Amino acid sequence: MFANLATSVIGIHGVTFQQTIDLAEQRGFLGIDPPLEELAALPDPAAAAPTLRQAGLRWGGFSLPVEFRKDD
Repeated sequence: MFANLATSVIGIHGVTFQQTIDLAEQRGFLGIDPPLEELAALPDPAAAAPTLRQAGLRWGGFSLPVEFRKDD
């Protein structure tokens, strides 16, 4: 396990992927929750991974837009 910054969970909304990385670095977190909507809108979403690695961070948890807790 590692300390992970989940901005939306702590009430920080409207920050970009890069701003989230900057906050995590400044505050000593080891990872971030990926902003899936923002990353999916990029021309090459996979290009976000090297940016995260360069900052010394890892991907944290995330939710999928699928309801799997209920019956069909």
